Amino acid sequence: MSESDVHRNIVSATVQAIQCRWPEMRMTMDIAQAPGDEIPPIINGHRPDIMGQHTGPKPCFLIAEVKTNNDIDKSHTRDQVNAFLQYLNDRSTGQGVFIFAVNGTVAHEARHFLQWVCHSYMSSHVGVMLFDSLDFWTLDPFGKVMWHLC
Repeated sequence: MSESDVHRNIVSATVQAIQCRWPEMRMTMDIAQAPGDEIPPIINGHRPDIMGQHTGPKPCFLIAEVKTNNDIDKSHTRDQVNAFLQYLNDRSTGQGVFIFAVNGTVAHEARHFLQWVCHSYMSSHVGVMLFDSLDFWTLDPFGKVMWHLC
């Protein structure tokens, strides 16, 4: 299976998991199913793999970035994560959620990466989650229990 096939499979699994967790979320992804499909816009110089939004009494804006095993701790990945977290942090309304999606075999490495990159963006209105292709894990913004299963 090629790297792009692995990436596409993780994107699809992440979209399905997000839809199960937030059924009201309207999503776009950077994998067009048909010509003319809507894709996420470029945010601070980077296009996320998945974007979602729902309105209502508790509006939520979601950005998800998918990484394959060899792409976690790269400068480009750090730049993307910083760009997306900055965007979510600058939003004035609703809850922001950033999801970093990886294959479960590298979830431990991804947790360490996120703890290091995300610490300056943690707030009460921006949440950081890791999706390990099976479960969602939330990074505690206050550092008591670093990760907990959602």
